Amino acid sequence: MRKKEEKYRVVKRKVKYPRLELRTGELVVVAPRDGDFDVPAFVAKHRDWINGKQFLIKKYSRQSVVLRQPALAKEELRTKIKDYWSQLKLSSTGAPSRVIIKKMKSKWGSCSSNKILSFNLLLCHLPDNMIKYIVTHECCHLKHRKHDHNFKLLLSKFYKRPARFEAKLFGYWFALSTAPA
Repeated sequence: MRKKEEKYRVVKRKVKYPRLELRTGELVVVAPRDGDFDVPAFVAKHRDWINGKQFLIKKYSRQSVVLRQPALAKEELRTKIKDYWSQLKLSSTGAPSRVIIKKMKSKWGSCSSNKILSFNLLLCHLPDNMIKYIVTHECCHLKHRKHDHNFKLLLSKFYKRPARFEAKLFGYWFALSTAPA
């Protein structure tokens, strides 16, 4: 039996490490500009992760997540993020150097190596418990950059079952990305 040919788009950027992104179902391989990079081998290596995410995308794209939450203003969102950060009491990580709220194409949030926390403007449409989870997740990255064992241990101090929040966020992502503008 022949394996199904995986469709993906390759984007070369000034990045140190390659990564995979699923933008509303489209697989994007973000690869370093410099040097030779074996994209098919990278995709094959991460096949289980891709299959798992594609399964969730199919599952949640079929389910309609009703957004009853009135959108917050950007400054209200900024205040909530600051409040949630201060409630975490992660003093050993140090405070974020900056908090940015902007339109993001494929993420709810990110944490840079310079401790800059960026949050997707779409958070304005999420319920408070989802916003708090995303802020907590990104603040945990201030201490542990990767989603490694130590990161998961730290996050589990705040959320016993983070996978439930991640699954709900998939649903919200599809509801918001397919909603009329």
